[in-house]
Amino acid sequence: MKRARRLLAIFLVTLLVMMSASNAFVVMAEAPEGATTITILHTNDMHGRFIGDNNAIGFDRLAAIYASMENPVLVDAGDAIHGVPFVNFSRGYNAIRLMNMVNYSFIAPGNHEFNFGIDRLLELESYATFGFLAANLVWEATGEPVFDAYSLMEVDGVKLGFFGLAYPGTPIVTNPAGVAGLAFGNPITAAEQAVEALQAQGAEVIIAITHLGVDGSGWSTRVAEAVQEIDLLVDGHSHTLLPEGRWVGDVLMVQSGQHGQNVGVVEIVVYEGEILSMDASILNREMAEDFEPVAAVTALIEEFNDALGEVLNEVVAYSPVDFSSDRDLIRAHEAPLGNLIADATRWAMGSDFAIMNSGGIRADLNAGDVTMGDIVAVLAFFNYAVVVEITPAQLWEAMENGVSDMPGSGRFPQISGFSFVFDQSAEDGERVVSITVDGVELDQNDTETTFTLAINNFLEVGGDGYAVFIGLPILAEGGTLDELLIAYMAEVDLNAVAVEGRIVNIAPEEAEEPVEEEPVEADEPEEVDEPEVVEEPVPTPVPTPVPTPTEGRTAVVANCWYLNVRAGAGVSHNVVNVLRVGTEVTVLESRGTTNVWHLIEAGDVTGWVFGRYLEFND
Repeated sequence: MKRARRLLAIFLVTLLVMMSASNAFVVMAEAPEGATTITILHTNDMHGRFIGDNNAIGFDRLAAIYASMENPVLVDAGDAIHGVPFVNFSRGYNAIRLMNMVNYSFIAPGNHEFNFGIDRLLELESYATFGFLAANLVWEATGEPVFDAYSLMEVDGVKLGFFGLAYPGTPIVTNPAGVAGLAFGNPITAAEQAVEALQAQGAEVIIAITHLGVDGSGWSTRVAEAVQEIDLLVDGHSHTLLPEGRWVGDVLMVQSGQHGQNVGVVEIVVYEGEILSMDASILNREMAEDFEPVAAVTALIEEFNDALGEVLNEVVAYSPVDFSSDRDLIRAHEAPLGNLIADATRWAMGSDFAIMNSGGIRADLNAGDVTMGDIVAVLAFFNYAVVVEITPAQLWEAMENGVSDMPGSGRFPQISGFSFVFDQSAEDGERVVSITVDGVELDQNDTETTFTLAINNFLEVGGDGYAVFIGLPILAEGGTLDELLIAYMAEVDLNAVAVEGRIVNIAPEEAEEPVEEEPVEADEPEEVDEPEVVEEPVPTPVPTPVPTPTEGRTAVVANCWYLNVRAGAGVSHNVVNVLRVGTEVTVLESRGTTNVWHLIEAGDVTGWVFGRYLEFND
């Protein structure tokens, strides 16, 4: 129906232009007299990047872009107010002040808008001069909407209907405590209801602002397919750049990438209540150079920066190497930065194991002097460390959750103190192949043995789908992750931090294109090659029986960054010390034939180590 009306409007306008032209047939190049052009400017997934730099456009230039457009309406598709110290230290207030200043009209709250908790978000809404829209978000107890579901505004005589949709998985990907009492409903049902209400109020153009994303569950595409009465869908959450938009039936879907690198532009031409055209494009950082920053916005940014500068510019560490937080790397693979943070948490809390969700690692850690601002950009959520008691069966369940919803999920674990193998090609819930500690495999069904596990308080309450952690006995609470990381960086050789085989994915790689073989003569027997045997990688080789070494035999620590020295022969005993790779030890006693444990002495260190990590000198 919508398509039919639009085609009819275009036909009538084209006919009017042709009739008024001197030539018998003229193709319409411009909107007819009386048509209205409205410019929708849109951003998404900025994560606090409001300051212009080599990547981000900056809000002082965004204000200039807004002022240059015809009938502009500026909207954001979520994840704006949290992400870097510039906005984090004010708990979102700096973000709201600047969004007010550059004339935002609406935001659909993203999952990271809830990082400071719903009470703080409601407080921030009260400071905003723009509307918060979420048609699928209600109070669980009453069913009443938390924010407005939709809003009608008139621009140059055209009635625009806006509604918002929040991400249904928000209670999983943000701290569940921050959204307690909220219910995130089905986006399709909410969209249908909002569209019906806006149509009843006379909306001529219907615009959805959604924090849903085109990857994973693909909610934004599903909404567009199901609710074709939507004209424009401004999306976020998946950090996708759609330079010219994407048509889903009659719905134009747009996203502008991430981190303020682009501003999306959609020009809508309306004539007599009908849309004649919608054209999507982007302005990137280079294009934005043509716009002179608005001085008043620059001044406010500088005011906020001055207040933060003294704290953020303090040098707290030094790194001789770069550590990458690239999403494709850190959300699907073991990564040096993930190892560093997990090791720091385990070291500081004195636990057997540590797990860090990759979604909590938000920025690179670059070589050179490291400031407080650099650290809190990496660990932006101000989470603190918690030590819980866990069994092998529960750890197995946690790892199954960690490697589900791949690739690209923030739940992917970065770990310390153990290793595991998984098969990404297997079904969710059946991907973990093995979990080992010092080369000894843990029993998936063991509910008796206990270990200590350091995690952050976001995971402790079930964040990122780690429901297995909810209710585990809490043994200790520690400082914030940024504090622990700073302390650890002063104690460790950062040059040695690397991928060690803690996490191994044995999913088969994509098959190569088949090679066309030369034809074989019919009278010659076809030679059949023996199939090549490919060994699947495992994190540590299966131990084989070895002769018991004689007293006084020497060896060197190998195949691991550091080797735990324990109070007794077995993985359940406490770690009493650590030996670095290359340390020479003297073997005093050995136990076992397959899983061999050695009592060693190295200087003033004495204790038991797993034999797989020793290389003997003779």
